[in-house]
Order: sequence, then structure tokens, then C-alpha cells
Amino acid sequence: LFGAGDAGGVINLTYKRPQAKRKFQTLLSAGTRSNYRGEADLTGPLNDAGTLRARLVAVSHDQHQMAAPAKLRRQMVYGALEADLGPDTVVMLGASQQNDDNPGFNASLPRYSDGGDLGLPRSANMGAPWNFIRRDSTTVFARAEHQLPGDWLLKASLRHNRFKEAISAAEIEGAVDRATLAGAEWWIHQAATRKEETVLDTNAQGGFDAWGLRHDVIVGADMVRSNTLNRNLWPRIGTADVFNPVAPADPGYPLSGWTAGSTGVEQKMGVYGSVRLRPVERWAVVLGGRYTVKDRKRSYNRFEALTSDRDEGNVLVPYLG
Repeated sequence: LFGAGDAGGVINLTYKRPQAKRKFQTLLSAGTRSNYRGEADLTGPLNDAGTLRARLVAVSHDQHQMAAPAKLRRQMVYGALEADLGPDTVVMLGASQQNDDNPGFNASLPRYSDGGDLGLPRSANMGAPWNFIRRDSTTVFARAEHQLPGDWLLKASLRHNRFKEAISAAEIEGAVDRATLAGAEWWIHQAATRKEETVLDTNAQGGFDAWGLRHDVIVGADMVRSNTLNRNLWPRIGTADVFNPVAPADPGYPLSGWTAGSTGVEQKMGVYGSVRLRPVERWAVVLGGRYTVKDRKRSYNRFEALTSDRDEGNVLVPYLG
């Protein structure tokens, strides 16, 4: 309801903070379809005074999916340092690296042209065994907190993320005629995506006492800037038999020069505020809003020619809850 994002709300993702006490935690799990996951989490102080703390987290996950031979593999490592610059000021620096690999994934599931179910088994895979999605995400971040008198807290955070994705797949497109069983076709889909995003947020959080209860207040400002580059191609291969699919051979990645794509540049700036009033015990009234100072998005085709330029701003979105 406040901060950068859609008007429907926000998901608050909080980084694992280094702790003042030494602690090591492991989690191992196993399930059906060779679903194996391991986590390790190490945290504690780096000096005798405990003013410098660290945390290191590693995750490995490997799972077979229902539509064989699809699998999901994930590797992630996360590290953070936190330091007390004084009795009221804390700063944290950190980074994370995550790699996802989804080989043999199922790319589609056709139906009859009248909308009816083909009756395929749950394990049916309409893709090729060489299908893959590979994702790589690197994030660095910094955060500072300063405690003010009167139970007010100043917070500032900066996050930069770099994301890469590669897709190569054969998939079946088109509906199947119930009488002739024709209509389905094999297509190749390949894509490459790169995105960089920087998010800056500063806010003050506090409250006041009235009517014998505590009421919360937050005011802040934020900025988001992102650049996205996408290239893709969709060549048709030929007809397909959905009841006995024979996937085309792996054409290699990339198949040829990209035939489509786009580039996007987006920038948002705004201020927000919210007050949570408690007129009676166990009930609260939320009043707030976001004032968008700037919201600009430019799009270019694969030849870098400008295709759209939307520039909006000076818009107030109030809310009541």
C-alpha cells in the first residue's frame, strides 16, 4: 500500500540479518520425485565487542518434476555484514547469488479445438528433452538505520540486481481437431533476457500516543530504475502428433540471429505516507497515499528504434483501510 510497486500492495522481503550470538543451523529435506534440499546458515559476531557481525547462508535444491524428464535445480549463496557505528546507528552490507536450471521443462499442453481435454496423463511432457531455462540473479544491497529520540527510526536502503535468463525449447502449439487429430505444430522458442534494476528507499517510522493507545506513522520516498533487454525467435518446425510426440532435434542455442526483441528503460520516483490509527482496542484505521513524482517508461525494438515513450507524474493515489 506504500512504496514502489503496484497499488494492490507490497510483499516485504527482509534480508536475513547477522545475529549477536553464534549459531549454525542446517536443514535437510527429502521428498517424492527425488526432491532433495539442503540449507546451511551460519551467523555470529566477528569481534569481542559484538559490534561487527556476519551471516552466511547456502542453499542447494534438486527436484524431479511430474512431467519427466523435467527437473529443477537451484543453487544460492548469501552473505551479509552488519556493524554498529554507534549506540543508535547500524549499517548492513550484503550480496546474494542464485542460479536456477530447469532442464527438460514442459512448455505447453494442447487441447481439442472445441476446448475439450485430450485425456493425457499427468506426466505428459509436450516439450523436448533438451529444453532448458537457465536463470542467474546477482544482488548487492546496503542498509542503514538510525534510532531517533521519541521512538522514531530513520531507514535508508539501496539494492542493485542483475538478472539473466536463457530459454531454449521445442513446444507444441495449436489445438487438435477431434475428428482428424490434426492442428498441432512444433515450434522452437528461444529467448535471452538481461535486466538491471536499482531501488533506493528512505523512510521515517514512528508513532504517537492518543486515546490511551499507540498509533503508527511512516513517511518516505523511493526511486526505481531498470533496464531490460530481450531477444527471441519463434520458427515453426512442422506438424505434431500430441498422442505420440517426437520432438525435433536440438538446434543449438541460439538457433540463428534473433528475429524479435525489445529494450525497456523505466524510472519511477515518488513519496508516500501512512498513519495507522487505533480508535479502540484491536481495531485500526489506515490512512495513507502515494504521490508519484515521475513514472516514465521507454521501449525500443531490436533495432533500437523508439516504439513508445510514456511519461507520467504528479499523481496522488490515496487509500483507506
